[in-house]
Amino acid sequence: MHSVYAVKIKTGRFADNGEWIMKVISSVTVRQFFVFCVVGVIATLTHYLVALFFHELLAVNLYVCNLIGYVTAVVVSYCGHSRFTFRVALSQEIFRRFIIVSILTFIASEGILAVLENTLQLGHRISLAIVVLIIPLITFLLNKMWVFRHSAH
Repeated sequence: MHSVYAVKIKTGRFADNGEWIMKVISSVTVRQFFVFCVVGVIATLTHYLVALFFHELLAVNLYVCNLIGYVTAVVVSYCGHSRFTFRVALSQEIFRRFIIVSILTFIASEGILAVLENTLQLGHRISLAIVVLIIPLITFLLNKMWVFRHSAH
């Protein structure tokens, strides 16, 4: 795929009718984003089902169950994104960066939620909807550009 700049140099103008966006976004990135979303849904279901299992069947405290579910989902997410989204071997360095991004995006989601709900006075449903749409995009970009940067296809 050529960048928009390559199109400009070659033709003397930018591609028309929005074609430039397809020049910038490669088919690999589109595939990665789709797989990223699938892995994210699987990790979310894992979090939920593991937490429910420990709480409902083993009578463990709900907050402890949530933590167990979250940690399990982080492992599922890391393994899934390494193997399927970005197709890289598991490593301690990548896992360390993955954990940093997971923590930072969680903190960012809390901050965005607080601003939307408390400062902008948006309702909780709209605030949560905005957060669950924005944070995965930020997470994908951070994973692609930093966590898995050396081996991303």
